Formats: sequence, C-alpha cells, structure tokens
Amino acid sequence: SYDQALVAHLHEAYADLALGATPAEAAGTLRIGRQSDAELPEFLRLDGLAYRSRARGPHELAGGLYAGLPARLYEEHASGEAAYGSFLEAQPWRGARARLDWMHLEDEVVLGPHEDDLVGLAFWQTLRSRGWFEGRVTTLEGEGRDLTLGLQLAPPQESTQLRLRYHELLTTQTVRALEFDPFSAELVEFAPYRELGLDLARELGTHLVLELALDARRLSEAADEGDFNHDWERARL
Repeated sequence: SYDQALVAHLHEAYADLALGATPAEAAGTLRIGRQSDAELPEFLRLDGLAYRSRARGPHELAGGLYAGLPARLYEEHASGEAAYGSFLEAQPWRGARARLDWMHLEDEVVLGPHEDDLVGLAFWQTLRSRGWFEGRVTTLEGEGRDLTLGLQLAPPQESTQLRLRYHELLTTQTVRALEFDPFSAELVEFAPYRELGLDLARELGTHLVLELALDARRLSEAADEGDFNHDWERARL
C-alpha cells in the first residue's frame, strides 16, 4: 500500500523542561512534542504539550493537563481533530494510589464529527510485598463504559506467581473518536460482555518458566451473539 519498501513512522520525540531553577526544585515538568502516557485510561499519542506537577504533601498529591492533536501513525492530521484532558492523583494511605482522569477527543470520522468525553477512576494497592490489586472504571459521555479489576500475588522468595483479571464492557460500544473505539466503524457495534482471565506461572529453574493461562468471555445477553460478538474460551501453555 506504499510507494516504497521502507516507510518510517515517528512514535515519540519530545523534550522535558523542568519549570524551576533545578529539576529537584521544579514545581512541575512541561513536556513538548510527540508523546504518550501509559497511565491514561485510553492510549493516546499526542502532538502537543503536557504538564505534570511535582507530588506534594503527606498524600503525594499531583496533577497535570495536556492538549494538542491526536497523532495517528497511518493518517495525517485533519481539521476537526483535538485532544485535551487533565488528571489528579494521590496516595490516600500507605501502599495505595488513586487517580482521576478526564479525556476529551474530537475526531472527524466517515459518519460525521465526534466529540467524546471519557472519565476514568483508577485505584492501586500493594499487598505487603506479596503482590498488588488494581481497579478501574470509566464512563463515556456520562454512561458507564467498562470495569477492570486485577490481582497479582507473588510472595517474596517464592517461585510461583498468580494473576487474575476481570473485565466487563458495561454498555454497547458504538462509533466514537478513534482512540475510544478503533473497530466499530468496520465491525459494527460491540455488545456488552464479561471476561475472566487466570494466569499461573512457576519458575522451574534459572532459565525455565512454566506458564498456564485460561481466559473466558461471556456475552451479557445471549441475543447479542454475532460474527464479532460471541462467547469463547482460550487456554495457553
């Protein structure tokens, strides 16, 4: 689909500027350029600006905001596109962290323009060096969108690790801004479902790990079954 054999895509290129006399004394950091943040509730590659304040106080309170154009590797910037948002995070108690996100995306899709707002609330808790628990819930345009829960147990000095994951799509996924919904334009609506995953790994030696994983998905309503909406089970060894 290209005119030449070698095609380059720029994934990230940014500069971080400490807003203070020295980085240690800076009130925050300004990032300029093509960037992404793995802690956002949805993946966003951004051409623009992002600011993050330094954590302060006994609860390590920090916040940030960002604005720019969504950078998509396989298409050029177009009119009517924009991305901006903000977040606030803190440590409510020892070993815990909570984060509140707001994301706003504007996109010109084949079926017309979209302006979508997503709000996400996430929580992490370490379990006394034995693992961690996490949870995240998001809303899209004021309606519950999805729920994710995770648990990892990896006791110190032991060679076994257990991971559990639960994910539920709460409402039917329809065409939205690309970052919120990359598939519905081609695969039609995505029906609500529940998905459970179990992953058990054990070290059998310095260079060998045995891993067993089981995953299953069930539609919330059996009548929603279709070519791209159906129950399944998967096992991996």
